[in-house]
Amino acid sequence: MNFRIYQNSFKLGHLTKYLTIINPLKQQVTEISPKGSVHYVHVLDRSYSMCDVLEDLIKNVKQTIAMMEDGDFLSIIWFSGSGQYSTLIKGATKKDNLDALLDSISSPIGSTCFSEPLQECNKIIDELRLLCPRFVITLFTDGYPCVQWSYEASRIKKQFV
Repeated sequence: MNFRIYQNSFKLGHLTKYLTIINPLKQQVTEISPKGSVHYVHVLDRSYSMCDVLEDLIKNVKQTIAMMEDGDFLSIIWFSGSGQYSTLIKGATKKDNLDALLDSISSPIGSTCFSEPLQECNKIIDELRLLCPRFVITLFTDGYPCVQWSYEASRIKKQFV
């Protein structure tokens, strides 16, 4: 799977925040109704650098779920350091009660490495594209792709750009 990554930074109060949008290029769908279902994939950073904002992030994800249309789907992946990631939920709907599940990941652990969770996004797209061919992947992080590799040598640059 090829991804195109768009990155930008913005000021929120006195803090600089970063926005990363990941477009899965393989999933180009030409004929789909504008009212068609969307599968949202949230990739959430649980590293210690997120400890001051993690609780608010979980609240914002809950609000996002409340705004989903009835036919939309949701998958959530959390991550921290290398080898520390998990798919929390795959292909859920807003009717599923996800509050307790989201609350279970509201505490930080480890460092930051999101190369592996992005590989997990590939699996979700491949497995569930017949259920819903439109995907939106949102990466919530304040870190870099990998801890144990430099950005130039990181997996994300080689596999997703």
